[in-house]
Amino acid sequence: MSTRIAVITDAHANLPVLDAALAAIRGDGVSAVYHTGDAIGIGPFPAEVLDRLLHEPGMRPVMGNHDVWFVFGLPSPGRPGWARESTRTSAGSMPSSTRRCVRPWQPGPG
Repeated sequence: MSTRIAVITDAHANLPVLDAALAAIRGDGVSAVYHTGDAIGIGPFPAEVLDRLLHEPGMRPVMGNHDVWFVFGLPSPGRPGWARESTRTSAGSMPSSTRRCVRPWQPGPG
């Protein structure tokens, strides 16, 4: 029997879109889902997206640059103002313990 996997990426704190993608995936008999980074940042639901990814059976998350910025902080200088504001907003809407949940994710390339 072959193993079916799914790859999703760049949820960017957009819970309705992530939920739609996961619903479609669940109906396909997938045994593992790889989220290849940028779970948080930009969108309005960073805590909810992280919660969904952390509790989704078979989920294997990878850190994207927004996730790295959330856990370790923005490198200085050189990041645009919108990136700083997005990271501050995401970090401010979640308990600091959330960083400990994201920290073990493997960093993606680049």
